[in-house]
Amino acid sequence: MLLWAGFFHVARGYGALALPRSVAGELTLDTYLGAVHLLTVAFALLVTRLLSKHPREDLGLVAPSPRAVGVTMGLTPAIFVVGTATAFLVARPTLIQEILQGGVQAAQRNTGEFGRQLVQAPAVAVLLWGAVISPISEELFFRGALYTLVSGAVALAARRTPLTDAPPSLPVEMMNDGAPVRATRAVKKWLVEGGVATLSVGVLFGAMHQDMPGGLGIVRFVSALILGLACGLARQHGGSVLPAVVLHVLWNTLSVAAVRRWIVTETFPTKYGAPTLVALVALLTTAAVVAGLAANRKGSRKDLERGRPL
Repeated sequence: MLLWAGFFHVARGYGALALPRSVAGELTLDTYLGAVHLLTVAFALLVTRLLSKHPREDLGLVAPSPRAVGVTMGLTPAIFVVGTATAFLVARPTLIQEILQGGVQAAQRNTGEFGRQLVQAPAVAVLLWGAVISPISEELFFRGALYTLVSGAVALAARRTPLTDAPPSLPVEMMNDGAPVRATRAVKKWLVEGGVATLSVGVLFGAMHQDMPGGLGIVRFVSALILGLACGLARQHGGSVLPAVVLHVLWNTLSVAAVRRWIVTETFPTKYGAPTLVALVALLTTAAVVAGLAANRKGSRKDLERGRPL
């Protein structure tokens, strides 16, 4: 993990110095960052292959169930709308103050070259860097290697100090299997089986994206935090890093489409930063996911009643 993170920061900060000045001068920010992410992924895969006994498992590169991928894809529009709207609501007081003091341009100025490239760079380059290369690179690190490291450490600690439902000093009659005890046991089980990794890695992911000042910096941090937690849940319950990659790729694609106003019209404007067109799609896809899960659960219950193997 240290080699991986170190290589990325060195390549991002000093990689341009290794290039001829004529070449470096022609690179745009999106092209440069895309190249850095590609080099980092190649380096990480090589190091993992050399140092790990189980590289695919350590990176989460195992086949997920089609159902996990389908549920992730169906819920992504809703996650995007909720995450974006929450981020703008949290940042709203700061954004209003910035606009009152210096106008809309004052608030937008904090995005710097990053924001300018998102809007003005060629669409293909932005999508390739922002919606494909960057999400894959980040998910292999955060929900791949780092998630495996944290969840493995938690599982090891749990085996050494087993979790109990109640202190041994309590009377037996007070240790009945009631709702509070079952709830406590379920929470502990969820935390040990990936919950701690989901929460801690998600918070770290959000903190790593706290790289802008002002209101839009708050938007970026909060939305990244929600995205990180959602990707962690996709990794935890999907058993693979691939559902998290799918969620991240779709989220970033929607972000680029919203910023460049491909999905924002007079009929479907934005509301609290979230395109209302995506909100409409989210209602449909979420309803489809809920209906599919309900039908699958009903079918499983019938099979159990008939004694059929699932």
